[in-house]
Amino acid sequence: MQRRLILERTRYYMGDVKESERQVALLMAVAQDQGDLHTLVGLRTGAEIGRLLAADEPERARRELREARAGWSQREFFVQDWQAMVNEPSIDLYVGDSGAAYDRFVRDLPALRRSLMLHSGYVRAVTFATQGRLAIASIEARPELRRRRIAEARVAMRKLRREYAPWTAVLAASIEALVANAQGDRPAARAALRRVIDLSMATDSLVFLPPAEYRLGELVGGQEGAERVERAVRKLEEWGVKRPARWVDVSLPGRWATEHG
Repeated sequence: MQRRLILERTRYYMGDVKESERQVALLMAVAQDQGDLHTLVGLRTGAEIGRLLAADEPERARRELREARAGWSQREFFVQDWQAMVNEPSIDLYVGDSGAAYDRFVRDLPALRRSLMLHSGYVRAVTFATQGRLAIASIEARPELRRRRIAEARVAMRKLRREYAPWTAVLAASIEALVANAQGDRPAARAALRRVIDLSMATDSLVFLPPAEYRLGELVGGQEGAERVERAVRKLEEWGVKRPARWVDVSLPGRWATEHG
């Protein structure tokens, strides 16, 4: 089962999102049939959240996650709890509640640190990327904290740059784009998004490509920008994403426009 779970995540990050979602549904059915609570809770707090957001079912995603956690240990902080920590804020971003997304994430940071899971490179990378993304997203809810949240995102970006796995460079460039956009530095944001695109292709981390294309299209504007946005939307629709703009809001939150937009 573990091998199949790793294969599913690999497919997802490589942009084979439809097959990933098919595998998630199959693995959940197998885990349910075998009474494999560990795998079932892991899927319901992890990959299943993305599948339900793609299907435009945020409330079902939240219900799945909370029901899964209710049937899990409440005494310790396990991988499933970390998955809930980094995935439930995506539901908040999807429905437009960036303040709740940030607050929910930072609430669990002390428990994560005590758990020692940050010794895992994958956990560190996803955690730092989530923190940077949510710090920038939360500015809309707490504009008076703009400087502090931008500084927090910069710290997360620097941590990602120190990671050893090549794909974490994609995450670092994404946070760089978010920071530049939040500061109103459109040229720097465009340059960072182009790096996200180049690095996504270089590392086969193609799941990050459409959101970057979409945001770059918004910043570039004109015919080129419209074509980039259209290309991104087509790809997301191929993946079964029913509301591409909201999917992008989760991946690269904030307000994006050309200098004249």
